[in-house]
Amino acid sequence: MPFLFPLQAAHHNNYEILKILLDRGASLPQPHDLKCSCDTCLAASQEDSLRFSLSRINAYRALASPSLIALTSSDPILTAFQLSDELKKLKRMESQFCSEYSELRAQVQSFATSLLDHARTSYELEIMLNYEPGAEEIWDPGETQTLERLKLALKCKQKAFVAHPNVQQLLATIWYEGLPGWRRMNIVSQTIELLRLGIMFPVYSLAYMLCPGSSHGAFMKNPFVKFIAHSASYMCFLLLLAAASQRLESITLTFIGEQFHLDILLDMVDEWHMKERGSFPSPIECIIIFWVFALIWKEIKQVQNHRSQITELGISSVGLPSFDFLGVQRGIAGLHERPVELGRLLHQHVLCRMDCLEVLTF
Repeated sequence: MPFLFPLQAAHHNNYEILKILLDRGASLPQPHDLKCSCDTCLAASQEDSLRFSLSRINAYRALASPSLIALTSSDPILTAFQLSDELKKLKRMESQFCSEYSELRAQVQSFATSLLDHARTSYELEIMLNYEPGAEEIWDPGETQTLERLKLALKCKQKAFVAHPNVQQLLATIWYEGLPGWRRMNIVSQTIELLRLGIMFPVYSLAYMLCPGSSHGAFMKNPFVKFIAHSASYMCFLLLLAAASQRLESITLTFIGEQFHLDILLDMVDEWHMKERGSFPSPIECIIIFWVFALIWKEIKQVQNHRSQITELGISSVGLPSFDFLGVQRGIAGLHERPVELGRLLHQHVLCRMDCLEVLTF
């Protein structure tokens, strides 16, 4: 058979022989899908089901060869991820050969992870992890790291790839960017630095809003600094809620009026208590309202960053009443001609509602 020699060479992971055979036009059999119902698969399965399953295992054993992937694929990491997902499905569907498919999947995952060991510098590792097939623009150093390849590894559940020391070192570098000496500090110095960042977050936030290109604005873009600023912001928000629930402004004015014998402050507090029901919000409540509007604005900005979801959000939230009315009206009007139209419209409507909720809860 013409593919017998390359199949054996792939089984033994012999790089030199595989290269010679592939250069001379040799090919390997591509296994059909497990649910394939073509005449060839049906005939082979009916003739000898065991032989048919073993031939599939032998084909995937050849495809899982690291040498074959390196010689035939222009993107070995992506090929390894896709093959790993395919072997995972086969492991579930052909449970009788679960151990064989698990071994092949572990081999493919080990090959993808071993490619990270060939990165000698951070630049090479960044190129590997930020590469996106089919992208219009190639990532250049200095730009925001998208880490598309790492996202794909998470999606494909490549735990060994994500947990590789080189990847973790790069993630730690990105996370603590702007604070290069953080990991070398002792616990006391780290606590002091956290308090300084937490206290200074209003200044950094204003600098980021007014002058995003300034040094303080660029400092706020660092992930760890942004995390500390968000945490400090939520802590302040919780403190404001606690202060509003305890009527802190009334307690403060009463204390000052009693200590310094200022009757005007005491009269003001008494007047507040008399007109408390239906009155305007207190100063702290005004700050809370402003804070909530700021949080809403932040969520809107996050939605705007996902341009692909803006149309879905507009259909499902802004134009929701008109979509409901027109969609159901069209479905009912054409029900006698197209019985499936109403179900299809309602299905699209439910999907739009779900997309809206996903965007709003992001």
